[in-house]
Amino acid sequence: MDLKAIRSHARQSLSGNWVLAIIASLVASICGVTTGSGSGSLNLNFEESDFESFEGTELEGFFNEISVFIEENLAAILGFVGIFAAIGFVMSIAMFFLSSIVSVGYQKFNLDLVDGRHPEIGSLFSYFKHWKNAVLSNLYVTVYVFLWTLLCVIPGIIAEYRYAMVPYILAEKPYLTPQQALDESKTLMQGNKWDLFRLQFSFIGWMMLCILSCGIGFIWLIPYMNASYAEFYRRISGTRRSSGFTFQAEEQIENGG
Repeated sequence: MDLKAIRSHARQSLSGNWVLAIIASLVASICGVTTGSGSGSLNLNFEESDFESFEGTELEGFFNEISVFIEENLAAILGFVGIFAAIGFVMSIAMFFLSSIVSVGYQKFNLDLVDGRHPEIGSLFSYFKHWKNAVLSNLYVTVYVFLWTLLCVIPGIIAEYRYAMVPYILAEKPYLTPQQALDESKTLMQGNKWDLFRLQFSFIGWMMLCILSCGIGFIWLIPYMNASYAEFYRRISGTRRSSGFTFQAEEQIENGG
C-alpha cells in the first residue's frame, strides 16, 4: 500500500479545514476518544537517616497529630473514600459510554473530510440514537483485546489491529450489530494489519518533534493522523462516498484505465 499517497491525500483534505479538524479533535479528546498518557513517580526509598532528622522537631509532632486524627476518624475517612470511589466508577462508565458514541461520530467527521463532503462538528454527536450498537461494539472490542492479551501481549496487539476499523464501519453502517461490525472489521483487516502498523509508525518522527515542542505540535498532528487513518479505511474498504466510485475505479481513471 502506498502510504505516501495516503498521507498526501490526508493533507489535501485538511487544506482549508485545519481549524475545523483541530476543533473536532479537541472536542473528541475531551469526550475521551483521543487520550494522552503520562506517568510520574515519587521516590519512596527513604533512608533511616531521613526519619532520624524528623525526631524532636515540629514536623514530627505534625505527623503524630495526623496519625491520631486518622485513627480517631477512620470510619468517616473510609466512608469518604468509598463515596469518591463510587463517583469515580460511575464517571468512568459514563465516559466509556460517551467516548464510544463520539468515537463513531468522530470517524464520520474524518470520513467526510477525506471524501470532500464538508465535515461538520455536529457529526461527533450524531450517533446517540445508535448508542447501543456503538457502546456494545466498543465493549466487545475491549473484552476481546483484553482476553487475547491475557494469553500473550502479541495476540492482544493483533486483536487490536483486527478490530481497528469498527468505528469507521459503524459510522457508515450504524444499523449493524456489534458482532457484525467486528466481523466486517476482521475481514477488512485480513492482510492489512501490517500496512496499518506501517502507517502508524510513519508518524513516529512527527511525534518526536511534537514532544520536543512540549506537546503543542500534537494539536496539528492528531487531526493529520486521523485523516490518514480514515483514508486508509477508504482504500481497504474500496469505497469513496464523495464520487460514488469505488477507490479502485478512481485509480483506473487516474491512470487512464
